[in-house]
Amino acid sequence: LSSSLSVTTSESNLSVASLSDLISVYPVPSDGMVFIDYRGNDHPSVCVMDVLGSTVYSCVLVSNSTALDLRNLSKGIYIISLSVGMDRYRGRLIIE
Repeated sequence: LSSSLSVTTSESNLSVASLSDLISVYPVPSDGMVFIDYRGNDHPSVCVMDVLGSTVYSCVLVSNSTALDLRNLSKGIYIISLSVGMDRYRGRLIIE
């Protein structure tokens, strides 16, 4: 008896770089205009939360360079979360 084993992999299942390596969020601190550069092929969802965990802004990135106008938010510290599939990036935003 002979048997053969076939292994198939999909490139989308292989993580070459972590999500944090593909994202730049700046400037920190900010006056409310926040810029996101994303060097991936997907469309990450963005969520900005206050320190209590309430969502104050959300969107889906449709281009690799995006400006978020958060000038309507109060001065303070916020958490920004970007997610693609099961990968997630979290960072801190400071609005002055």
